Amino acid sequence: MKKTAASIILVLIFILLVGCTDKDEFKTNLQKIIVPDMSVSILEANEETQLSWLKDISRFQDETLRSKTSNLSDKDIQTVKDHLSQVYGPELVQIHVEDIYKYDEGTRTYYVPDGDWSMYSLDEWSSSEISLTSRSEQSATFLLSGIDFAGDEQKYQLDFSISNGKLLLEKRTYLR
Repeated sequence: MKKTAASIILVLIFILLVGCTDKDEFKTNLQKIIVPDMSVSILEANEETQLSWLKDISRFQDETLRSKTSNLSDKDIQTVKDHLSQVYGPELVQIHVEDIYKYDEGTRTYYVPDGDWSMYSLDEWSSSEISLTSRSEQSATFLLSGIDFAGDEQKYQLDFSISNGKLLLEKRTYLR
């Protein structure tokens, strides 16, 4: 009886350790995704550097949200949110997560449905330009316009908050 109980305990410990390893591995994989430099110095950069920086933000978002596409627990979703919050404000983090992940009542986990990822990706734009339209101690606003991969004209307003010398993208408004 003692051998059986000991065996069951060892199996349970092993299962718990494997689960922890999977969660730790997911977090480690997220930490490998390069976080764009969000320092306010980008506001003084030239247009080419600012566009490159926005592409980095777009890649960061895409890689973070695609890092795991099935069997995400509530804790995994929180890990994704924490990672995104290095670049995005809380409302935009929530919007990204709700737009991408769906909840499966049967498995009680989150997943990304199959199909087209309609991500905001400047890498696929044939041309683009950016201008800083306003700046204060607490905020900065950019106007981004260009031609996307389909040849359609696009225009976005990007609203950033500023705190402790760091920018957070709070809102992305589609204008055209």
